[in-house]
Amino acid sequence: MAKGMVRSVAVERYGVECEGPGRYDQADATILAAMGLGWLGYSTVPVPDSHRRALESVRWTDLIPAAAN
Repeated sequence: MAKGMVRSVAVERYGVECEGPGRYDQADATILAAMGLGWLGYSTVPVPDSHRRALESVRWTDLIPAAAN
């Protein structure tokens, strides 16, 4: 997905205004935070079924030990 598209989703779906020189980084951080919150059971907004299926394919348990170290 192109950076502009990610930014548009962050603005439209999550209500986070991503402006200025770091706008694409802010959009990436918003989406990644929403993914993590969704995995933990704290979904911030409804997402399309296609996105939910993609998130279910992430091997989150493989990532947890690396983050804990």
